[in-house]
Formats: sequence, C-alpha cells, structure tokens
Amino acid sequence: MKHPASPTPGAWIIAASLLAPFAGAATLEAIGGQDPPVRAQDPRKPARPEAPARGAAGPQAVLDHARTLVEKNYKDWTVGQDLKKKQISANRFVVSTVEAAIGRKLPKEAREEIMLKDVLAKAGELIDRKDPRLAGVQKALVGTLKVADAVTPDKALAGDFVQVWKKSESGQWYSHVAVIQAVFAAKDGSRRARLFGAHPTPRPSGSLGASKTFLTLKEGPEQLLFIARVKPDVLRKKAAGAAASPATGAKKNVKKDVPPSKPPPKKDDKKGAPKKKDGPPNNTPPKKDGPPSKIPPRKDDKKRPDGGSSE
Repeated sequence: MKHPASPTPGAWIIAASLLAPFAGAATLEAIGGQDPPVRAQDPRKPARPEAPARGAAGPQAVLDHARTLVEKNYKDWTVGQDLKKKQISANRFVVSTVEAAIGRKLPKEAREEIMLKDVLAKAGELIDRKDPRLAGVQKALVGTLKVADAVTPDKALAGDFVQVWKKSESGQWYSHVAVIQAVFAAKDGSRRARLFGAHPTPRPSGSLGASKTFLTLKEGPEQLLFIARVKPDVLRKKAAGAAASPATGAKKNVKKDVPPSKPPPKKDDKKGAPKKKDGPPNNTPPKKDGPPSKIPPRKDDKKRPDGGSSE
C-alpha cells in the first residue's frame, strides 16, 4: 500500500509506532500455548502453536490458504504495485486469500472495497466522518458478501482479517490489511498480534509472510481496527466442495460408462435396419406386379374393341 501523500510505490503503510517490535519477545505468551522466542522474532518460522491443522474448517484455516499463496502462487514475488514485475500489494494479497478461503472469485464491488478504491486519497476526510468504506475487508466480507462476522479487537484470533488505520505523528493516516497469524498477551495485559500477508517493509522489496513486528489490538484516537472472521460454515462448504471433487470425477467416469451402453441400442437399430431393407423388397414386388397387372387389362381393352361382338 502507499502512503496517502507519498509517491513511493513500496512505502510502508503502517507507521512504525503501529507495529512496534517487542525487544523482549520471550516475555510474550502465546494465547493457547507458549511461543518460543526464536519463532516470535523470525517471520520465516510462524508460531506453530497458533498454526491451524491442514484442511481445518475453523477460522484459522484461512492461514492455510494464505501460506499456500506465499509458498506456491507468489513464490519469489516481492511487495509492490506492478504485477508484471511479479509484485503483489497487501490489498491484492488479501483479495487472493479471501477468494481461496471462500472458493470463488469476488464480485467487483467486494474487490474494490478490499482494495480501498477512492478511499486512500481522502482517508483523513473519510475518517473524520466515519465513512463505512474505511472498513475495507470487513465491509466486503460482512456487508457485501455476508460470509463473515465482525469481531472486536479484544476477541480477535488467528485467521481473522484485519483492516488497520494508523495516524502518524505528522497527522497522516496510513493503511494496512492482512490476516492475523498469532495473538499474544503481553505482561501489561495488552493483546498483540503478528500479521501474515504482504508487508512493504523491509524496504525496498518488502516481505511476504509473517510480519517482523506486532500490532496492538486496541483502538484509539490514532488507530482504527476493522476485523472480520469468515464463518465456519462457509469454510466447511469450501472444504466439502474440495472433498467432493473426486466424487464428481467418479460420476464423470460413470457417465463415460453410460455412452458405451447406449451404442448397443444404436447397433441394434442398425441391425433393425436390414429389416427395413427387407421391407422395401416386399413393397417393390407389389409395385412391380402392379404395372404388369394393369398392362394386361389395357391389352384386353384394346382386344375387346377389335374383336368379337363388333364384327
């Protein structure tokens, strides 16, 4: 994403204060289990206690799709705005993740909402009047598509989508959107999250995957959070559809078996054709016999006027 007033394509859109790194990562306790310090600081090693099981149908299953995109679809890509140069922005990455999670392409309206079309350039003005378009991915999933529920920051969990707005010291508003990879409880009682997505830092190429810094899950005058959690039944339908695909393939095989059963009747029809051929010969004799039968009477008629009674 871009700084609203900065022309630099790969500018980091969240102020440094938004994701201030924790110097003592070992002091953070992962909700639901301990998170080793090394994993907390190394984005290449996501917090395993928070990682969902492959194929899970819960909210954390969204992370499976996000990781697959990084490992396969966007392997060797960098963060930016130029797709021709194999660059992906934070918003585009989230669009791809949502499509993978719900199993279908997004309509134009939902896609533009996640991309924050016509929002970034006038973010300050829209924030002052609390414009609903600021919700971005939350508005798309909860309002437009109705495939997710809105979640408050204190209830956020791994696998949730989050749209972040942060005000810098200069008064500019910055935006970022990603998937929550892990949630931590700090000693001061605050909840912090590590994000997963396309991050413009470190410059110049940014990073795909887990963020190196943490997001404080708390709203205030200088920070707005819009969080959405995909409904479990939506994910289950997606998983069920993927599991049912082999079955549909089996049905196709059955259909392939059906055509062979249909040709025999066609062959029978061809066999019946000779019977039709036998029919015409039966019909032809009468036609051939007909003309000869008519000829004798004509000859008789000619003989009748020539002979007999007239003389």
